[in-house]
Amino acid sequence: MKPILTVLAIALFLRVLWLPQNLFFGFEQGRDMLAVAKIINFEDLRLIGANTDVDGIFHGVFYYYFLVPIHALTGGNPLAITYFLIFLNVIGVYFLYRAAKDLFGEQTALLSSFFYAVSYSAIIYARWLSNPNLIPFLAIILFYALVRARSEKWFLSLAAVCWGLIFHLSLATASTLVLPILFFVFLYKIIPSLKQVLVTAATLLVIFSPYIVFDFKNDHILSNKLLAYTGNLTKEKNYLAAYEVFFTEAADNLMPFNRNLSLVVLSAILFWVSSTYKNRQTGEYRGIYSTDEASGNKLFSEKRIPRVLTLGSLFLAKKGKYFYLGTFLAALVVFANLWHTLSVLPESKGNFLQRSQRTYLGDQKKVLDYIYTSAAGEPFSYEYFSVPWWKSEAWEYLFLWYGKNNYGYMPSKAITQTFYSVWEPDETIPIYKDNWYGVLNTGSNIIDIKQFGSLGVEKREWKQKI
Repeated sequence: MKPILTVLAIALFLRVLWLPQNLFFGFEQGRDMLAVAKIINFEDLRLIGANTDVDGIFHGVFYYYFLVPIHALTGGNPLAITYFLIFLNVIGVYFLYRAAKDLFGEQTALLSSFFYAVSYSAIIYARWLSNPNLIPFLAIILFYALVRARSEKWFLSLAAVCWGLIFHLSLATASTLVLPILFFVFLYKIIPSLKQVLVTAATLLVIFSPYIVFDFKNDHILSNKLLAYTGNLTKEKNYLAAYEVFFTEAADNLMPFNRNLSLVVLSAILFWVSSTYKNRQTGEYRGIYSTDEASGNKLFSEKRIPRVLTLGSLFLAKKGKYFYLGTFLAALVVFANLWHTLSVLPESKGNFLQRSQRTYLGDQKKVLDYIYTSAAGEPFSYEYFSVPWWKSEAWEYLFLWYGKNNYGYMPSKAITQTFYSVWEPDETIPIYKDNWYGVLNTGSNIIDIKQFGSLGVEKREWKQKI
């Protein structure tokens, strides 16, 4: 069996391990699944995606429309959809191998793909049912397309399309990729024909058309906010934030449990990089250096892990005087990532994407099974406490997908005398949950109570007649 197939098998195994019991499904997942369901039912053909962290700037709709056929084929099952996205992520591992092989040879390619396969942050992002999930896959395809464009210029169009789709998923990520892409293109003198430029421009126009239509329909709110956002990128606080991202991502990608050790390993790699840079030949290293130099300290963002891993792989593949040091550090990094992954995945504890809650699809389905079984076909309403506070999208989607499909009806929109209260854990500011629960106790009596994992559910009755 080819070694790359073993690497792909390892990548798939680690990404699906314990997933059926521990797939996180929270507010963002419910929001996105509801949006996709409404598109399928022609209830809301959206032009724009969800809000970003910057007020007035939105994600694009690519993620929603990409999920439409997958949602339809899987019946809207979040676990099945996540499996599909994981499969794409594993395909990305293969194309990372292909790109690194074209640039540096078989050994470096295998090492790069193996490091990516066992990377803790890469595994976590692959299991995260949200728009960042697709960014590593598209970034790798973009990298592969740039490598191929050195000899087949039409691949430059594929790179441009990947960039446009990444823009839909994350404006911040797309903006940091612009300089590395341009640097690579100029370095290798990849000059497209006029026909290719026109076709690529037309394709990008189609990709960005939902943004354009939305902007014209809403008094240019998006373009105005984008101009304000780009004007703030050069402020000092943004450079300081970039350094913080640099060190955080270095820790997550090298030694997830110890930042100090991560910086030691990172320093060793950068020392090797600087020493080889001074003595490099014209062709061997320039592809990887071109993207690294241009991307600066944003290199270690989780969406650009592959180039970092390729540098580390060159550390090993080139058997110079640092070979044994590189071998030791590589083994240490692999052990650290595997140990941390296997200790975190069973309950997703300490997961850097969801530190504040443990809300898993398996437990949520048990909550709904209890509610419907207890209700015995009678109408019921429900109260809930969620994190973020009082965001109902996750439960709305679960009742729509799981409750209605399995039990034939939805909760009553009107308040019923007998109802159910559901709560999620709030491990950061529990006072909000305590206050909510106190008000609930004042107005109702408990009939029955159940606990499923970290989720609680109670059957209650209002004290006052409805």
